[in-house]
Amino acid sequence: MILSYTDSDGKICKAKANISTDYSTYSYGQPVIVLADSGVLDLRSWVGLGCQIIRATSKERSELQEIGLL
Repeated sequence: MILSYTDSDGKICKAKANISTDYSTYSYGQPVIVLADSGVLDLRSWVGLGCQIIRATSKERSELQEIGLL
């Protein structure tokens, strides 16, 4: 999927990401959003950066709804 977010300078940026439960930092079987640079977005980061979905498959949108981000 493609996300947009606002960086610390107020600039809108784009990033590639996917949803995974195979990432080493996920907890209790919950999916996490993994960025192309291997960074992980948690709920606090998602909200703090003002993340928005630019493009996602219907499966990804469903998974985002399940984890409360849509």
